[in-house]
Parts: sequence; C-alpha cells; structure tokens
Amino acid sequence: MAATLPLTGDGNISQNSGTPADGTYKLTNASSGAGKKLTIEGSNAAAGSNAAGGDIELKVGLRNGTSTTSGKVQITAQPWSSNGHYGRLALGDQNHWIQGEYGFGIKIATIGANEVISIKQDTGYVGLGTMSPTGRLHVDGGTAASGYDGTDITLKSQAGSGSAKNGGWIVLDPGAGSSGGLDGSILLGGYGATAKNGNLIVSTLRYVGIHTDTPVASLTICRDSNGPGTVGITNGSNVITGTGTTFFNSLRIGDTITVSGQPARTITNISSDTSATVNSAYGSTTSGLSYALSSGYKLMAFDNGCLSLGNTTFPLQNMLSIDAQGLDSDIMLCSNAYYNTMGIDVSDSYKFKITSNNNLSSNELFTIDRSGNVGIGTTSPGSKLDVAGAVTLEATSTPSNPSSSSEGRCYVKGGKFIIQYNDGGTVRYKYLNLTGTGVTWTHTTTAP
Repeated sequence: MAATLPLTGDGNISQNSGTPADGTYKLTNASSGAGKKLTIEGSNAAAGSNAAGGDIELKVGLRNGTSTTSGKVQITAQPWSSNGHYGRLALGDQNHWIQGEYGFGIKIATIGANEVISIKQDTGYVGLGTMSPTGRLHVDGGTAASGYDGTDITLKSQAGSGSAKNGGWIVLDPGAGSSGGLDGSILLGGYGATAKNGNLIVSTLRYVGIHTDTPVASLTICRDSNGPGTVGITNGSNVITGTGTTFFNSLRIGDTITVSGQPARTITNISSDTSATVNSAYGSTTSGLSYALSSGYKLMAFDNGCLSLGNTTFPLQNMLSIDAQGLDSDIMLCSNAYYNTMGIDVSDSYKFKITSNNNLSSNELFTIDRSGNVGIGTTSPGSKLDVAGAVTLEATSTPSNPSSSSEGRCYVKGGKFIIQYNDGGTVRYKYLNLTGTGVTWTHTTTAP
C-alpha cells in the first residue's frame, strides 16, 4: 500500500483493503548510494511566543481483554539474524544511544564514555563500565588514562532530614544458600575466591576475614604469601630494595622471605617500607621481582572474648594467646623512648625475659629459665633465685608462720635480721641484732 505525502491536519491513514492488516510505510528505496533518511519533526513554536516546540508522540494501540497486551513501539534492525546486528535509538544526536543487539542484549552509550551500561540477554546481568558482566550487577571502574589517577566509585545512602532522623543504610546482603548450601559472602579486593591480596570478606557465619577467604573467628587477619609491590637485589649485597612495598607492615625480623629465583633468606633488619636486610648476600643483580612470605593466621578475635596473635590453633581458655611460630614471642611497652620488652627469647633456650630495651637480647632485667630458676640481673640463674647484686630487705612486721615443715623465711624487724623456720611443727626464730658491734645469734620460739 502507499501513502501520499504531504500529510496535513488530523486524520487516519486508510488502507486500500477494507479488512485491517499490518502495514508498512517507507520511503522508496534509493536508486544508488545510501538509503534516504525519514525525518518526522514536530512544529516549531511561533516566533516570539516564548513557547515550547511541538512534541512527537508515538501512541500504541489499546489492548482488548485481560489476556492480551497493548501494542509496542519497536525499532527493528535490518537484517536481524546474526551477532552484531542491532537496532539503535539515538537521543539528541548520534553520540547518545540505546541499542538492542542480536545475541547480546542491550547497550547504552554516551559521548566520551563509549559503551557504559550493558544488560545481557538470557541472564539479565547488568554491567556498569563493562560489556561482560559476571553477575546480576557488575561495576568495573576500568583503567585511568596514562598519567591520571583512577576515579572513585561512590555508594551514598540518603541523609535523614528533620529532628533526630536517621540516615539511610548501605546494605550488602549476600544470597542465602538452599538445600544445605552455604549462604553467600561479601568479598572486597578482587574477583573470585583466590583473589585474596588486600581483600576483606564477610563469610557465611558473619566472620570477617582480611587476606583470607576462609575466616575462622569473628575477626581473622592473615598475611598473604604474596607480598605487595616488587623488589630488587644487588650482587654481593644483603639489602632488598622495594618498589610499592610495605615492609614495616608486611615483615618482621626473623621472617622468611623468598625472592623470585632465589633461595629463602631470613629478615635481620627492616629500615623502611622499601628497605630490608637479610642474613646473606645475593649473587645477582635484578629488579622488578616478586617475593613470597610465610603465610598463615596472624590475629584472631573470638566471640568468647579470647584474642589470639600469630596462632594457628584456637584458644580454649586463654584470654590472650600469642604464638610467634618459631620467632621471639614478645610484647614491647614504650613511652617517650623508654622501652620494656617481655617475652620468650628463642635464641636463648626459650627463656622468659624482661628487658629495658626494644628486644629480648640486651639489657636483661629478669629471667626465668625452662627449669623455673629465676634470675635477677643474670640470664643464667643457677638456683631457684639467683640475684646478681645486692638485695635490700625493708623492715616489716612478723610474717605468718610457715605452714609446712622445713619451710623458712628471712626478714628484718626492729633492728634485727630474723630467720623464721618450721622445725617439724615448732616455729623457731634465730636472729642477729644488727645494732652495735655484737655478732651473737639468739634462738627463741617466740617472735622477736
């Protein structure tokens, strides 16, 4: 059928046949070159009227009945039979458009940003910044142009308004498992279960994990085996130089570090986030190398109030459990550059020490060896109490009687040095008067 142009006024487009049927109205095919554009344009407002231009309205036919649908406005690609064929609706100009694409779904683009939103057919997955969404909503910030910082992705809930009105939450709610399956988790820091470098995860049990996708406590922090950044080594030097590294955060003196292509070495000093010293020199000069660290649990906080540091086991009764896993297990206290450190000195037969330094190997004040001998001023106590230096006894009152046979006490009272002893149930006192020049010991069963 054919329509005659121009069309004027209101009215219907009549078909030649008396029976209504689908109709197609198009321009005549071009005799050469590109096809011709059909433009339908609303009228301009009257000059000087300060009024809006005329609209173009496409109105579909109404449905009749409850099991039918109203008509639709459709943009159909020609052809529409294989991947890459599309129908496009441009908005404003050709740089802003919505496109339906055969075998793909829907794409939305704008000038300067190219294709920015995608909806995949069959799955309904929505992509922002990606044409290959891997889930119901997939946001990809992409890569900044050379020399520019990356841009942020912001999720901002609505602010409250009025007196004492709360702001809106941002809720991340993983899907629930079915038929015995596990609930989903929330993962920050990479795609997939193996992308653990820098991530944070909230697991099915509402456990929070950092550098691990299998947290075992309310808060679980691990050290990833792959250290951040790269390192360089120099032939004949035992210094490791980092680029983009965080040695103060990642390393500890005594740790094992394995630089790519090199045998494992032990950290002996950490100078900065980008410089560390190992126990033996390297035999080559190379930069840009990856490196590996010993991984494992470093901190675990449990709902029962227990805290575990560096421990691969779970504390059952200790409020604080520290396991250095072969390194010194120590705690340092510091104020205005005054240090005290206490802990187990691995290099000295696993003795417990208290020092006045920031380590356990110097300025030792107090030592308990594995036999229970206590040393004050000495790290090698030869008896239950071994004091290197003078012992001061302050005057005191008479202590309670020794409770068991062959138990004794020493103390100073009233100018006397007194030995109190349980002699088979009889408490005896032997004392030396410290005043004057006398050196005679006196015995009594009554406290002097």
